[in-house]
This record gives sequence, C-alpha cells and structure tokens, in this order.
Amino acid sequence: MSKVKSIWSTIDKYLTLSRKIIVNTVTAVVLIFFTFAIIGGVGSMFTPDTEIKTKDKVLWFKPIGTVVDSKINAQPSIDSILMGSSNAEQHEIDDLLKVLNHAANDEELSAVYINVSELGMYFVDAFQIANAVKNIKDSGKDVIAYAENYGNASYLVSSQASKV
Repeated sequence: MSKVKSIWSTIDKYLTLSRKIIVNTVTAVVLIFFTFAIIGGVGSMFTPDTEIKTKDKVLWFKPIGTVVDSKINAQPSIDSILMGSSNAEQHEIDDLLKVLNHAANDEELSAVYINVSELGMYFVDAFQIANAVKNIKDSGKDVIAYAENYGNASYLVSSQASKV
C-alpha cells in the first residue's frame, strides 16, 4: 500500500510543479505585455506629432509588370518553378487610372514622373493611360516621362507628357 501511495504522491508532486510552471510562465508573459503597453502609451503621449508635408511633391509612377482588366490568380507550373521564372506582376487598368486621375485632381502635387518602359500593355490600355497622362498635363502639372527603351505602347503614353 505504501508503494501505491508513493506513486500517487510522486504524480501529485509532478502535476503540482507542472501547474506552477505553466501558470507562472503565462503570468510573466501577460505582465511583460502589459508593462510594454503601458510604457509605449506613456511614451507616445510625449512624442510630438510629425506632419507630412505634401506640398510641391512629385508622384513617382513606375509600374512594372503587365496591365490586365482583372487579375488572374494562376498557380505557377512546375516548369516555371524549375526554370526559375516568376509570374509577372499584374496591374489592373482601373487601379492605374485611379492613381493617375487622383494625381490630376491633387492640388498639392507639383509634378508627376512616369516610367512605363517596364509595363506591358495593349494599345487599348495605352490609349487610356495616355489620356489620363494628358489630363494631368492639362491640370497644370509638369509630367516628366522617362524610359531607357521605348516600345510603341510606352512611347504613346510618354508622348502625352510635358517633357520626355
């Protein structure tokens, strides 16, 4: 009987020690979290607010990839994985036009830098982007276009800029 008692007392001691370790560890993590939260809150009260000045800034517009009507989420093939090629970044035409139209209406922008030499697009998309670039130029902002190599579509977009 004493052997059975000693086994149960050993198990009881082990479980008590395990419970103490787990409870103390969780308590320590919670206390550390709250300590850092309080220190961060107090520290942020004394930090001055910095205001970002956007007056006379230049929008850097250099999308790299392919213009699409809607994104296609395709799984990479085994060949593309083995050959090390990656899928090109896809940009929806509506998203690009939103950025350019917002730049045309933004009073605090003074210029727009455009580089579409690494953007693959069809002529339909190029005409829409060129029209948006023309709207920026017509709003009184400088539009600077740059490319190392011009394709037909990128030249069409860049031709609407103030400076090439």
